[in-house]
Amino acid sequence: MRSSRIPVLLALVALTGACVARQEHPDTRVSVSGSDPLDSLVDDVCTKSVVLLGEEGHHAGGHTVEVKSELVKRLIDRCGFNAVYFESSAYEFYDLDRRLSAGTSARDQVADAIGGLWSVSKAIDPLVDALYAQASAGRIRLAGLDPQLGSATSCYEKAALADELVRGLDEPRRSTCAAEVKRRTLWTYDDEHPFDDAARNSLAACFRDAANAAPPDSFFSVAAPATEALLTNPPAGGGWDARERQLARLFQWNQQRSSRASKVIVWTANVHAALSGGPNATVRPLGAELRAEYGDRLASIAFTSFGGAYGRRDATPVPTPGPESLEARALAGDVRDVAYLPRPALAGLGAVDASLFSYGNLSRADWSSLFDGAVVLRLERPLGNDYPPKPRSGGCP
Repeated sequence: MRSSRIPVLLALVALTGACVARQEHPDTRVSVSGSDPLDSLVDDVCTKSVVLLGEEGHHAGGHTVEVKSELVKRLIDRCGFNAVYFESSAYEFYDLDRRLSAGTSARDQVADAIGGLWSVSKAIDPLVDALYAQASAGRIRLAGLDPQLGSATSCYEKAALADELVRGLDEPRRSTCAAEVKRRTLWTYDDEHPFDDAARNSLAACFRDAANAAPPDSFFSVAAPATEALLTNPPAGGGWDARERQLARLFQWNQQRSSRASKVIVWTANVHAALSGGPNATVRPLGAELRAEYGDRLASIAFTSFGGAYGRRDATPVPTPGPESLEARALAGDVRDVAYLPRPALAGLGAVDASLFSYGNLSRADWSSLFDGAVVLRLERPLGNDYPPKPRSGGCP
């Protein structure tokens, strides 16, 4: 499972017939007494072409996963959204898409493709069931946007990626690169074969060669150079802007490939969903990249929590923000568990502290310049570890 994105988090401060009419919200409105905040959110974004659903950067909030899952289902059922793209392995979803088309897929392959950041918890299971039913019936398309290798639940990466990736290379390069890719996907590095800079560079060269040998506009012609870019400039070494570019590149390739993906939900983190990097940021987020293309047809929704706890094996308390924070003001005078702040309400707050990027670190910003709306939970719950961090589907190494 990939680690949280705290360095960047701190740096960053129409099938619509089923929808009801969009409501206009006064600048200071948080929610309407007696209404469902999630229904208000759905009303606001129902006519959009792209909706980004973020979350706090630890990816360890169980209540967040539950609420996001419910939103995804409502947007599909009520507003005709017909694609869901995850900040998860592009390779696993590529294989899943082929299996869905061939009628050889299984429900657990959806969980494995979503990845260990979320699928180790039973909180994701209702969404897995719903997405598999919709995708199997051909009503939605599923895809992954992350070209990084090494998700704990990857099956295709471990079992078949290496041989398929290098198919266009000539020998002996084909065998050499197949061995290097397998060593990475199975993580069989040792003292004789360490994963050092030389190994990383050699692996990147294999992905570059494979991309050059792939048919134009094919999946590998896009995914392989994206992986090469992150191997050459890894996020952990400061290559966060490169990561955002590759997420956007894979989003655009998926859109060009599928004419039926006309209304897309993107499951990601707040840091990627942001519409700008904030006043001092050096990174242009995925949300900013897509806003330049889609304009007002895109909506970016952040998630945060006033209190509770997050985590998997251990529960870490969410520090209670001050009374003037975004979270406190969103919930003031409201007894419900969830509040929704549309963009006018965010703008009405002005520059305030919030923990949207990290529960452990407040940031101050005019959040209406970064997001089109925010969902505020009264209490976060730990995501938990209900399943071992390995593929649920069979036939995996």
